[in-house]
Amino acid sequence: IRSYLERDSVKSLKAKIEENIRHLELQREKAVKFVEEIKDPTIRSIFYMKYIEGKEHKEICREVGYGYTYLSKVIKRELLKLKELEV
Repeated sequence: IRSYLERDSVKSLKAKIEENIRHLELQREKAVKFVEEIKDPTIRSIFYMKYIEGKEHKEICREVGYGYTYLSKVIKRELLKLKELEV
């Protein structure tokens, strides 16, 4: 009985993991679509690096030539714009 319950438990966990993977893939597709629709090429590049590639602020700063504080302000400003559009 224990072996059967363990197998059933593993199947259940596997199904949940697969469901989570599908959900995350859909979320990634939405994020990519959103980033691709950003008109400003520099902002689009920043968002792609941060939210799609998962790069750290320091690395993005080096690549686009912005200071850390300025980059943070740019990201915050763009996220606020997005939030305003959603309301």
